[in-house]
Amino acid sequence: MAMELLGLSKFKLQLLALIAEARDIRGRERCAREELQLSIQRREQIEAEYTKKLQELQAEIASHEESQRRLEDKVLSPHLKRFS
Repeated sequence: MAMELLGLSKFKLQLLALIAEARDIRGRERCAREELQLSIQRREQIEAEYTKKLQELQAEIASHEESQRRLEDKVLSPHLKRFS
C-alpha cells in the first residue's frame, strides 16, 4: 500500500509539473502573439506613413514638372513666334 501511494505521489508530482509547464508555455505563447500583433500594427502604421509620404512626393514631383513645363513654354514661346 505504501509503495502504491509513493508511486501515486510521484505520478501526481509529474502531472503537476506538466500542468505548470503547459501553463508556462501558454503564457509565453500569449506574449509572443501579443508581440507579433503589436509588430504587425507598427508595420502597418509605418507602411501607411510611407504610402502617404510617397503620394505627397509624387504630387510634388508632378507639380514641379508642371511648373517646369510652363516655364519652358514661356521661354520657348517668344522664340517660336519669331520663327513663324
